[in-house]
Parts: sequence; C-alpha cells; structure tokens
Amino acid sequence: MTKTFDLNCAPLDQYPVIKKLTKSDMTTSQLVLPRLSVEEHIVRNMSEPLRDRLKEGDGRANIWVVDDENRIQHYLTMVDRDHRYSIISWGHVRASRELRAGQEMRFGWMDQKLHFIVRHEGLYESTAICCLPLDCPSDRIKPKCSISSLIGSRLRLDLDIQDFIA
Repeated sequence: MTKTFDLNCAPLDQYPVIKKLTKSDMTTSQLVLPRLSVEEHIVRNMSEPLRDRLKEGDGRANIWVVDDENRIQHYLTMVDRDHRYSIISWGHVRASRELRAGQEMRFGWMDQKLHFIVRHEGLYESTAICCLPLDCPSDRIKPKCSISSLIGSRLRLDLDIQDFIA
C-alpha cells in the first residue's frame, strides 16, 4: 500500500547565511559565523528586545537553534564579541550530527529562531529542502520513497506504508 505525503519545503533562500565548517569548528565549543551575513539576515530580523540583549550589556542572547533536517531544537547562546558573532555550547549541536570540516551549513532566522541545514554533496541543488513531519518515526525507520512531483515549493512523496509498520 502506498501513502502519499505532500510536504511543505523551505526554499534555500530562507537560509542565506553560509558557513563552511573548519577543523577548529569540529574541536571548539563555539561556532563563529560570518559577521556581515549575520547582521544583514539574522540580527536585523530579530525582535527588538532580543537584538538589544545581543547588542548591549554583555553581548549575549539566548536563542533557539533549530536543526530543520532532524527537527531538533537546542537552546544556546549567541554572542557578539570582538567584532564577530558566535554560537557557544556548539558541542551539543555537533554531537547530534555527523558533521565534518568542509561541509557547508546554511542558517536563516525564521519564527524568532535560528534555523539551519547542512548541505550534503549532491543534495539541495534544486533550491528546496524537505523535512518529514514531526510525528514520523524517522529515527527508527528509513522508508524507501520516490519523488513523484515537485511543483513550486510543494513536494509530493510516495512512500510504501509497509515501511512504517514496526
């Protein structure tokens, strides 16, 4: 039996900040982000109270960082110090993913949270990424699927329902 899911896709332009991971990103507890891109696409879209906390006082703001591919949220601290932006306690995110130096991460500010995806070689070339619904047991089951259509920003997947039976 085949079940069809119509998944909403996020265009890549919603993740305008690009960070290529370095060897030091894999060993330190902070992730340094490109300052100009962060100011243009993230800080200016933050709520005023959040932006004020980041720009004034000790230059720190607690934010939600969302892994859009795995649907995991991390509550971390963004820091504006020494003319650079960084996410501290980065090790929590790094531990939840198989990240390596050279990979490209893309960040965007949506619904007052910092969202990210990791660009995998050969994927996301078509300007859209897709995530399974939150209630999908994707941590246990890797269903075989076929893309049946991509129209605008909507993707339809045909999944074999047998793949979802435990």
